[in-house]
Amino acid sequence: MLLRFLAAFTLIFFSLAVSAEGISLNQSRIVFPQSEKSQTAQILNDTDKPVLVQATILKDIEGESIDKFIVTPPLFKVEPRKEFSMRVFPNNVSDLPKDRESIFYLKTRVIPSTNKSEDSKSLVFVTAFVIKLIYRPDNIDVPDVTDFKKITLDRKGNKWQFNNPTPYYMTLVGLSIDGDIKQGSILIAPFDSYSIDYQIKNPTATSWYFLNDFGVTTDKHIFGEDNKKS
Repeated sequence: MLLRFLAAFTLIFFSLAVSAEGISLNQSRIVFPQSEKSQTAQILNDTDKPVLVQATILKDIEGESIDKFIVTPPLFKVEPRKEFSMRVFPNNVSDLPKDRESIFYLKTRVIPSTNKSEDSKSLVFVTAFVIKLIYRPDNIDVPDVTDFKKITLDRKGNKWQFNNPTPYYMTLVGLSIDGDIKQGSILIAPFDSYSIDYQIKNPTATSWYFLNDFGVTTDKHIFGEDNKKS
């Protein structure tokens, strides 16, 4: 078998499911409490050929690798119909904020195998899974429904923005404005805001969901409803 690093490259960012062409990651995010010594992620190769996997931790989705966390092994082979576990260890996290979460990204590049007899000029598609790695200081509890309700949608001049007064990275999905569901997710940093480009004619017809630590959607949040109940 000959494993080639070639030009065809696909990045895949997942919220709920992490799989592509028979290769899957067993989780959509890693939440790393400060007190934990390591975290584990498994890659399943449900194909008929072995694959080579290269794993690294990034500061930004398309940024360079960093030394805050170490993935071991950083390069490994997964046999057909087999699963392989990689471990993530904290390495240089003492300077991270203690009053809020920090976010990084685990990137795994999956390179399929090719036969020597195959045309050397043929393209081999390299798939990369990118999932969030959220580092949570020990003095911050697991977010619950009251924390999700603290996220507000407010008018800012001619625009609207989500405000996050919590120490958590909040992932918002399923944003529905006037019955029109917007695709994709919105990541709101701790103690920060996120402006949206959409026009809102009827705020009371606006709703959204959040993703919890397990990548599962919360109950629906409707504009103004949480404030009325509080």
